[in-house]
Formats: sequence, C-alpha cells, structure tokens
Amino acid sequence: MPMQQCAVAPPAGTGAGLGRCRVVMLDAPTAAARVVSESIHVAWSGRPGPVVIGLPEDVLTLSAGPSRTVRPLAVPRPRAAETELKELVRRFERARRPLVVVGGEERTAPDHRP
Repeated sequence: MPMQQCAVAPPAGTGAGLGRCRVVMLDAPTAAARVVSESIHVAWSGRPGPVVIGLPEDVLTLSAGPSRTVRPLAVPRPRAAETELKELVRRFERARRPLVVVGGEERTAPDHRP
C-alpha cells in the first residue's frame, strides 16, 4: 500500500494545531476493502492519526464487484518488559521527590476505541 505524508488543517475554531496524516491511494476498486482495513490499522497503530484515502477520478467510475469481508488487522499494544518495570520501581523508591509526567502514544481510553 503506497503511502505519503501530508499536513492537515483542523476544523476552524477548534484551536488545534496542524496535524500529520498519511495518504493512501486506492488504485483499484477491488482493493477497497483491503485498503480501508489497512488504513484503519495504520490510523490506530504507532502514533494514532488520520489516514486519507485518495480516490482517482478513473477509479470512482469503476465497479468494485461483489463485496467481500476483510479480516481486521490487530493493533499492537506495546508493553513494558518485566525488567523495565522493576527498574522503574527501583528508581521511584530511590527518588527524593519523584515526578510523573503522564502521556505518550496512547491518548484514548481502551473503551473509547472503535
């Protein structure tokens, strides 16, 4: 699935900054189910973000034929290794004034995912 990157302007009045997105071209109507499935996987993997599926004019006029179901791809959930967690606990126990900054790749609660 060929991809490129683009900058996306947020809706007016939201106060949000520019975001990054990936662009995927749908070159054949028969690949629509696979391209959409892979695009959803890309949108939720790594650093979540938008994916734009480009539809060339010549593809818009073609028939995709009968629909077929595509099995969704699993989204990887990175986990810390046991040794890394033990090292983290050790550092907290030794710290005089520990500080925790929360955030990172996972910005949405699991029950809010599609």
